[in-house]
Amino acid sequence: MLATISKTKAVKMLAVVGICAMLFSFSSPWGGEGFQIFLNNKVVLQQFGNDMNVVETLNLQQASPNDEISVKYHHCGKIGK
Repeated sequence: MLATISKTKAVKMLAVVGICAMLFSFSSPWGGEGFQIFLNNKVVLQQFGNDMNVVETLNLQQASPNDEISVKYHHCGKIGK
């Protein structure tokens, strides 16, 4: 009887480990990546998550030579470097 209890515990432990491994294999919705493009500190384009798969065109013909453009890249909820 002691051998069957050990086998039962082993099967339960293996099942718990398998379930945990399966749950942790999915990606979490937190974080993600994206970017923002600023012209003179005003957002002119931003894309995050699934929007990153869409190619956008940014028209800078109205910008003057003294205007400042900056890009911020975000990865996992943090600003990239």
